[in-house]
Amino acid sequence: DRELEAYAARLSALRRATPALARPALLTGAAGPDGLPDVVWLTPEGKEKTAEHWDHPEGPALAMILACATGDRLAVLFNRSACSLDFRLPRRSGRDWLEADGGMVEVPPRSVAFVTETAAGAAQEPLEPAAERQ
Repeated sequence: DRELEAYAARLSALRRATPALARPALLTGAAGPDGLPDVVWLTPEGKEKTAEHWDHPEGPALAMILACATGDRLAVLFNRSACSLDFRLPRRSGRDWLEADGGMVEVPPRSVAFVTETAAGAAQEPLEPAAERQ
């Protein structure tokens, strides 16, 4: 299946181009030297997931925020519902999420979106979105 092969190649290229996705250590939520936790799990509303959220895994969506060695962050937004969902990303002073209007990102149904955070005003190309797979 050439389509699946091309999709896997794009995901592999994304992982190589994004250090936060290629870290060798397990994610623990512990703060690194920059004070940022290596991973934070959020609801689509931008609230940190609690034990109660994890006890009900049937929820339609979740966000994973990964810290990068550069001080930037990567948001991986998972929407497993049949409709588009808005995700609110946490904002930090002096930082902007690329492709996020006021910290909000609309994620299409049954898809995963990647959004990068960089220093405010930094010119950077947004990550190539992975093709939707159902």
